[in-house]
Amino acid sequence: MQNQGNPVEKVIKSDIWDGNNRTIYLHECEFCKISYYAPKSAHSKYCSKPCWGKAHQKRTDVNCHICNKLISKQTSKLKYSKSGLYFCSKKCKDFAQSMESDVVELRLPHYGEGKRIHYRKKALENFGAICSECGYSEMVKMLDVHHIDSNRANNKLNNLIVLCVWCHALKTREHLP
Repeated sequence: MQNQGNPVEKVIKSDIWDGNNRTIYLHECEFCKISYYAPKSAHSKYCSKPCWGKAHQKRTDVNCHICNKLISKQTSKLKYSKSGLYFCSKKCKDFAQSMESDVVELRLPHYGEGKRIHYRKKALENFGAICSECGYSEMVKMLDVHHIDSNRANNKLNNLIVLCVWCHALKTREHLP
């Protein structure tokens, strides 16, 4: 609607701009494309300060690491990702940080040792507080979670089984002479 900064020809007399009765012209916001009225002397190309701010932000398009959805991030905020990965939603970020995910880059020191605690809780919730070898279930604190492939970094559910401390001791020592 707006040609090279010239206001559209629709003109009205009104006091909506600043409370004074004056001639105002119909303009179109260059960011949101909404029509708005302003005096001829108002050289703004935007309907509001938020539109001006959004139009002047430097943004970069990145892909969500989980679902590959294209997302736009403010360029100045890209430096805040410790892993260098970006997500379109909290759901994708939470999945990336879960045990079911293969996103190794998120296992960073700033997450501390919490992963070890989480895999035990997750295994007990999914498989129940019972030894899968002998059926022991009297005291939960006497149950361990065993990594089938012996890799303690692989905390996927399909690599975990619940064992009592006795069966766990036998299982981890069966390869010893």
